[in-house]
Amino acid sequence: MKNRFSIIYFILLAFCFSCNSPDKYSPSVNNGQIDLTGWDFNNNGIINLNGTWEFYWKKLYFPEDFIQKKTGACDIYLRVPSSWRGELIKGENIFGKGFATYHSVIKLPIPHGNNWGLKIMDCFSAYRV
Repeated sequence: MKNRFSIIYFILLAFCFSCNSPDKYSPSVNNGQIDLTGWDFNNNGIINLNGTWEFYWKKLYFPEDFIQKKTGACDIYLRVPSSWRGELIKGENIFGKGFATYHSVIKLPIPHGNNWGLKIMDCFSAYRV
């Protein structure tokens, strides 16, 4: 009898979990841009900045370079998170060694006394945000 109740309980539990609604839509970076002006951080939580970022191989740019439009077109849009290893840029197959600039424009809602932050996972390399 106990075994029968255990099986029924397991089936009901599995059914309840299968009826959950799918995950909420979460915006992602697309071709170096993401618009978060309509995102409610209080109700929807934080988001990952995953997606396709502008990628400038063998170029180190600063924010003012983008503001003053000194960068030109990006070499490719590269998926983040991922590795640039094996990407083909201007006929060159790039490997693990090298330097580059990743760039994305993040449009945020007008702040209402909020502090914005970035959580950067371990990066075993030099970088500047």
